[in-house]
Amino acid sequence: TLKNELSEYPYILKPIMGSGSRGVQIIRSNEDLKISNDRILYLERYIKGVHYNAYFIGDNICTLIKPPLSHEHVDMKKIDTPNDVENLIKKWKTYFNGDVLFGHLDIVREDSSHKLYVVDPGSFPEFSNWKCDGSPVEKVCNIILDQVEITRNHNRR
Repeated sequence: TLKNELSEYPYILKPIMGSGSRGVQIIRSNEDLKISNDRILYLERYIKGVHYNAYFIGDNICTLIKPPLSHEHVDMKKIDTPNDVENLIKKWKTYFNGDVLFGHLDIVREDSSHKLYVVDPGSFPEFSNWKCDGSPVEKVCNIILDQVEITRNHNRR
């Protein structure tokens, strides 16, 4: 069974459907897995470290420190975006051929290795904690309108 295969607790149990960290639980032992056998589980290794919530709209990045296991709407502290976090976001966008115009990544910098892990990609964030210059709604609308204009101009040729 799954319980017999798990080691190196803790784990994070995430719901298959949902958003905003609702239903996320920390699993510290087999006893915490008292659930029905017919339920599909999504488990990931708990990474001890600094949690970032990095919003991006076009080339604008707004990075905040996020309390571990908290939702997107909790109060967070804005920080200057570390270079490696910025590079990770650029790499993320490049992976999708630049088609990712906006979003957010929940990232953890592991304490022991300082390695960055994307633990939750937010494809359509609410930007409720946007603490950078300008309105995120206006920025998203402008970037979408720019893409529409580029497509129109391309189709006219």
